[in-house]
Amino acid sequence: MYGSEFVNFIASVMTARLIKKFDETGLFSEMTYNDIMSQLSSAKKVNTHGNGEWEYVRTTRTTEDALAKLGLLPKPEEPPRKKRGRPRKEVAQNAPKRKRGRPRKNPA
Repeated sequence: MYGSEFVNFIASVMTARLIKKFDETGLFSEMTYNDIMSQLSSAKKVNTHGNGEWEYVRTTRTTEDALAKLGLLPKPEEPPRKKRGRPRKEVAQNAPKRKRGRPRKNPA
């Protein structure tokens, strides 16, 4: 009897924490508790390469949105931004400077 009550207590605590998290993220404004739980049950991770890294199996867009709101989906890494324009030319420190003005047609 005591074991049954303990399991019921743990289930109640887990449900209360889930409801609190769903309310904080705003999922309750879009879906019901049953809808959220069915979305979360469809999200599965698989060890595809056998190296210890787990990846999500393809899911629907709504499931991905729910996982992202809950913070369960890893954020994709953004590639570093490139600077716009042509790269600057390297200037040699000891090279002689060019004379001002337009170069002559026949320098001799």
